[in-house]
Amino acid sequence: MSNTIDIDLGNKDNNMDLFSFHWMALFKDGSYIKQFENNIEHLFQEVKDRFDELQFFYLYNKNNFKEKFIIDLENGFIYKNIIIQDFKENKDNKKYNIRPIYKRIHRHKITIGKITEKSKEEIHYLLGFQYNDENNQNYKILFQIDSGGNFIVTGE
Repeated sequence: MSNTIDIDLGNKDNNMDLFSFHWMALFKDGSYIKQFENNIEHLFQEVKDRFDELQFFYLYNKNNFKEKFIIDLENGFIYKNIIIQDFKENKDNKKYNIRPIYKRIHRHKITIGKITEKSKEEIHYLLGFQYNDENNQNYKILFQIDSGGNFIVTGE
């Protein structure tokens, strides 16, 4: 099986150092899938194929697992670093059909000086979930996260 880890493309296309965060999917039966495990990159499609079994989805700092974003797919919340169970749902804010959203965005910052032009590649992450309310209307909550763990929240 070829993937971005085991193929040396000879360029920055497979530079895993660009990735500050990795994901892990935890399922209701206690099993999990890590994005990078045993020199294999698992694709997010493997998680999509098991959405109905998914309990938590983590996006964690590859150098420090304590720094993480956690999507609670049973209750429809996103946490930073720790899970807080103080939230109570009522019939007015019940979420149905909760599905995670995860994407990596490659950005190039170009700096033009007097003599040279420099390009720096950055990875940003879109993390969140979409859900339906009791009227089957669809909503999204998204975090855009940079390599330093800074984030902004958007929603639809």
